[in-house]
Amino acid sequence: MTPEHAVAPASRGGYQTAPTLSQMNLRLREGYDNWTPVTACPACSSSTIKPFAQLRNIQHSRCNECGFVFVNPVPSDTVTEAFYNSAFYNNYRYMEQAQQQHDPYFSASAYTDQRDLARWLMASKPTSVLDFGCGTGNFLALLRDEFGVPHVEGLELNKESAQIARRNYGLELATNPDQLHREYYDAAALLEVIEHVCDVRSTLSLLAKHIRVGGHLLITTPAVDSFVSRRLPSQCSHYTAPSHVSLFTERSMRQLLASHDFRLIEVRVDIAEMPFQPALRSLFYDLDFASPSHDDDTDDHWWRPTAFGRLLGCPEGRVPRPPFHLGGAMRIAEQVFSKVNRRARKPGHLYVMAQKLNSLSRLLFSTAASAAACCSPGRMPRSLGPLTDGACVPGRLAGC
Repeated sequence: MTPEHAVAPASRGGYQTAPTLSQMNLRLREGYDNWTPVTACPACSSSTIKPFAQLRNIQHSRCNECGFVFVNPVPSDTVTEAFYNSAFYNNYRYMEQAQQQHDPYFSASAYTDQRDLARWLMASKPTSVLDFGCGTGNFLALLRDEFGVPHVEGLELNKESAQIARRNYGLELATNPDQLHREYYDAAALLEVIEHVCDVRSTLSLLAKHIRVGGHLLITTPAVDSFVSRRLPSQCSHYTAPSHVSLFTERSMRQLLASHDFRLIEVRVDIAEMPFQPALRSLFYDLDFASPSHDDDTDDHWWRPTAFGRLLGCPEGRVPRPPFHLGGAMRIAEQVFSKVNRRARKPGHLYVMAQKLNSLSRLLFSTAASAAACCSPGRMPRSLGPLTDGACVPGRLAGC
């Protein structure tokens, strides 16, 4: 990074007292009658959806066909605007800017090393990259500064984030699609963005229009395939509505990409947390989230005791403190279970590389996929090449 693009210092006095996510959602639900009910799956359009769970005081539904989980009814624009301008959300931005003093490309949204993602994307040697929903532009700056991509461009609807990108990295971001300088790009990135979007099909359609035929798309997003995310959702850190409103399974991601003329090249995953510790913890605690209160506050988990936990005197706080500790024994049991039963190793996070097809390729790929499905029922084969080992990286934050 050149000196003129050095990150501006964060305001040390910027942090504000904020409610937890559950507490804030109670206030946001006051206009619940204006939220919009959804009757079909936003990912696969199936009508076989059912109520799933109320998490942090917001109701979620799940698609029986593809497993996609989404907020239903959908929050109003007023609610969304209130969340993204709240003290709870702004505290994450202060913390992120403070961390960028040490790592200029730090992102509070990242589950894995940004450079690993950049190396993967650069395997196709793109000369132009569009980062859709690029935040403050740190990934684009990384591609430009360390990987030599000659043309990087970002689309970011939040004007304050665009101003930070200009100040910190010298990047001029588009704040609406009409401001993009090119019609087509060699590659595009959708990093920790699609889970924040209610209308995922329209978002992917818009993005597909700006990727050339044969170009590549990199998507990263939380996955809700695991036992914990399906059966113990109160223990799962992916459910952070109204921040995360659309949560994918591997199957729903495959179906969404195929319906928009993308061929899946590779899927890498982080393996989700095994169920033993969350199951025991759920007797005493439910997971909530508290936004950062200082520059080094990078773990936003807040554990709130259940009625049973309160009866036993369990305190609330950043770290769950059940009345007894079986951490070592639990970890050994989980390792043995994972080795014995490989099917228990479900994705906790998806890293997806796809390629834009032309009409002929689309027809051939569709025919081949149909034939493979007839011969071998079940999911298409996938490449397991986790970018990080074990459970999802701690420190990934709810407000991002």
